[in-house]
Amino acid sequence: MKTNRLLFTLVMFLIFAACSSPPQLTQSPAKVAADNTLKLAHMLEQKQNLRDAKITYQSAYEQYSNFASFKGKLCSLSGMARVAYLESDDAALREHIDMMEEIVRYGEPDADYIPLLLKLFILQDQKDYSGVREQAKDSYDFPIDARIQILSYKLQADSYLEPGFKSAEYDDLDRLSKRYKRSLKTDFSADPSLLSGAYYALAYQNYKLNDLRKAEKNLGYALDLDYLHENFPGLGYGYWLRAKINLKNKDKSAAVSNFLRAKSVFESLGMTQMLNNVNTELEKIKGTDK
Repeated sequence: MKTNRLLFTLVMFLIFAACSSPPQLTQSPAKVAADNTLKLAHMLEQKQNLRDAKITYQSAYEQYSNFASFKGKLCSLSGMARVAYLESDDAALREHIDMMEEIVRYGEPDADYIPLLLKLFILQDQKDYSGVREQAKDSYDFPIDARIQILSYKLQADSYLEPGFKSAEYDDLDRLSKRYKRSLKTDFSADPSLLSGAYYALAYQNYKLNDLRKAEKNLGYALDLDYLHENFPGLGYGYWLRAKINLKNKDKSAAVSNFLRAKSVFESLGMTQMLNNVNTELEKIKGTDK
């Protein structure tokens, strides 16, 4: 009896020790903190809060520097470069690009897709779709998140330049998007805005090919992701494209409603160019009602 009691006590002690032992680290807390800072900076950039985004990207860069993460530094510099571009700060933009090129050349050659994505961002914003199509070279060596972005840029450029033809990139992007969508459930580092951008690119190609049912389906996925994860610029573009689809379906009332939603988003974010675009579309609709 005494032996059984002693054995029971020993078992309970071992169970308590196992439960009370500190969890084993699987990732550096410094990296987790830096990754979270980078995510916050990206979120601030999406919301057009460029001042705070710049400060937060700088903080992420400094954190990654502490443990020599070249990819982390490159992603932070890319964010700072985008902010500099949006603020028309050419000197800062050139400085950040030079720093990125140096890191890629001497520290992390396999991360050359990060400067490429920055270049594509700028070319698309400048509406240089020929330049986008020329530069957007996909590679199986790139990680899936980079490939999705590159293919999204390329597909949208193809849609603008050859609106009546299906892009060769469509099926690749569709396939990778389905893979990435599954990863959102398990990989907390996955970026929902990349997936919504891919769905938008697919929907825009569908719209250009007059496959309006498929366009609505892909655009619905994009809008749901943008709303859920507060990607407000993406949400504005999504409402704009839905209104364009409504017009093709000859549903003027729905088009006006979605143009007004897009207008609300673009006004709140100060996106003047798209706001002017929406106002022009609304004036056209009013003109046809006279």
